[in-house]
Amino acid sequence: MIPGLHLLLESGANPKLAMLFSHINPLSLWVIAVMAIAISILADIEKTRARIAAVIVWVLSILSDVIFAS
Repeated sequence: MIPGLHLLLESGANPKLAMLFSHINPLSLWVIAVMAIAISILADIEKTRARIAAVIVWVLSILSDVIFAS
């Protein structure tokens, strides 16, 4: 597992919050950045809109992990 913000939580923390925080790590930020660049180039839209789209796609990709964390 890649070190993320979940390491800042106590051991008895809410599992959904821990799962959300575990997805916030340097690799995820890199994935969002690469996705924003790809969307900007391939869809030929401005960088700000591409960044927003990349964050939305990333949130949707982790949503099932966070919702069904137990």
